[in-house]
Order: sequence, then structure tokens, then C-alpha cells
Amino acid sequence: QDLQSTNLVEVCMALTIVSQIFPREMIPAVLPLIEDKLQHSKEIIRRKAVQALYKFYLIAPNQVQHIHDKFRKALCDRDAGVMAASLHIYLQMIKENSSGYKDLTGSFVTILKQVVGGKLPIDFNYHSVPAPWLQIQLLRILGLLGKDDPR
Repeated sequence: QDLQSTNLVEVCMALTIVSQIFPREMIPAVLPLIEDKLQHSKEIIRRKAVQALYKFYLIAPNQVQHIHDKFRKALCDRDAGVMAASLHIYLQMIKENSSGYKDLTGSFVTILKQVVGGKLPIDFNYHSVPAPWLQIQLLRILGLLGKDDPR
């Protein structure tokens, strides 16, 4: 019920709980509701939905395989927090199968250029360094994508 609420706080709490203590058997019951939250107008809801899907991917990857297109939309989200949350999913998926994501190399390079160029909100800076955790994560992703690939 909380996932379907119009109250922002209730939805946020529901998504937080889903991403923390949700059993594998219940994933199919709430997966459509969480997928809908990826289209929400508030960025915090979209980010928490991505985090919940990441958790689902970790505990039952076969149950979320069908929503890769939605992961790609999250990667290109207008909010930097949603994009950053989607990097966790991609790092995990690329660790398991890098060849399936080579087509996203250009997107990851573009995101890295934006991060290094200071294009993200000032909240992402750490001691005047633009989002060092994102830079490291993007470099890990690019390293996995470029492994054993001369191009």
C-alpha cells in the first residue's frame, strides 16, 4: 500500500524497506510497482527505485533481467543521483558479462567527462574534487569493458 501512496515520505520509506529487508519470494509481487516508480516525477523516488532494483538484482538476478531498458533510461536520467545509483547495477552486470554492454562504452565515457568537467551539482564535490567515487566507479566499469579489447 505504501508503494501506491501519494505521500512522498511513505513511498520513500517503502522503497527503502524494499531495498533493505525484502525476501526473494516477494519480488514478483512488488516488481511492477517499483518499475512504475522509475517514471516518477520526483528524483528521490526514481533513485530509491533504482536502488531497490539493484538489491533485487543482487538477490535474484533472473527476476529483473527483463528490465534492462529501464536501467538504460536510469543511466541517462536528468538527475545525477539517479544516474549514479544506476552505475551500481551496471558495475555488477558488467562484472558478470562485459560483452553485453560494450555498446554503452560511449555513454560511460560521456558521463565520466561530465563528472571530471564539474558538470554535476556542487553537492557531488568532495574537497573540491568532482565526485571522486563516481570517477572511480566509472573507471572500474570502463576497465571491465576494455579488458581484452584492443579498441
